[in-house]
Amino acid sequence: MQAAVSSAVFFDRIDRVRDPVTPRGRYEAVGKEGRLAAIVSGALAVLVVVGVIGGIFVFLFTASGPAEVPVKPAARPAEAARAAATETPQGVATMTDCPDCPKLVTIPPGTFEMGLRAEEAQAGDIPQMQQQAELPMHGVTVREAIAMGQTEVTRGQFAVFVAETGYQSLGCMVNNGKTWLLDRSKSWRDPGFSQDDEHPVVCVNYDDAKAYTDWLARKTGKRYRLPTETEWEYAARAGTTTGLPWADKPPLACAHAKVADRSHAARFSQKPAEMFFPCETGYAFTAPVAHYQANPFGLSDMYGNVREYVADCWNPTYWGQGLGTVARTTGSCDTAVLRGGGWFDAPPNIRPARRFREDRAQRRADQGFRVVKELPVTVS
Repeated sequence: MQAAVSSAVFFDRIDRVRDPVTPRGRYEAVGKEGRLAAIVSGALAVLVVVGVIGGIFVFLFTASGPAEVPVKPAARPAEAARAAATETPQGVATMTDCPDCPKLVTIPPGTFEMGLRAEEAQAGDIPQMQQQAELPMHGVTVREAIAMGQTEVTRGQFAVFVAETGYQSLGCMVNNGKTWLLDRSKSWRDPGFSQDDEHPVVCVNYDDAKAYTDWLARKTGKRYRLPTETEWEYAARAGTTTGLPWADKPPLACAHAKVADRSHAARFSQKPAEMFFPCETGYAFTAPVAHYQANPFGLSDMYGNVREYVADCWNPTYWGQGLGTVARTTGSCDTAVLRGGGWFDAPPNIRPARRFREDRAQRRADQGFRVVKELPVTVS
């Protein structure tokens, strides 16, 4: 009897070990590994709960706060350079006398060396006659601040002048891919290529430019005029001694100016390779003003885009001239002076010292202008 009971107890224990339902059986079956798995499972469950609560907290916090600003992908170098063009250099303020008037930048007094520098003469193939027109290099002191157009006068700004005055101008020299020809049907409204109101006005002559500044002076009661040669070169150099913002690296020119680039080369393939800059601006002809990087004074498009009229009469050299800041009113006054080079010009022509001459009655599709406003003289 006792043996029978002992045997029954033994098999009862065996059954309990095998029975997965009984707590004791389960405990004994899983052993140490089962206990570890149970602990891990419990910990994961806790983490899930904590994660859900944390997610709800973050959602509530961000929903009540400012919206997240998406991060733009990094721009390519050319795009970054053009994006920076609309940013006026730090500390440079602009002013304007009316909604449709050009924006102006104050150009401070200072001293600079005007004319052809040795490094400029060595940098490019400059004809001897042209070199003589830019000599001698001489020191000039600009004693009074002026306000200069931040950009060239735009097509839209010129249109306001025409609408208010009824000013008429027709006929323009345009390039047909081989040479410059007078087309009497062309004008600043249609120079033979596409423009919008933010592009510089072209197909204007010296008299058109002066008529605009005279109208602006009457409209605002301020002393507007064209810049003198000295003022223009001083503003273009902007306190630098290197001459050009891209120095001796022509591929960098397209970040600073609308020059004759690869887009231009595709339209004017008859020109030799040395007539182009090895870079891309995105425009074959003119570009919107202020599309490229401004100079240290905050001025845009001092080089390229369009050649710019100045107030001086043409003189073949600086020798024997009064070398001040006022416009030279002697010499060949039927011949206008332009500066800065334009969208059609080869690299040797895009220089601060480069002087262009043009019949003052002639209009071309690569010529425009910017304005200057005289500021009240301050007495210290």
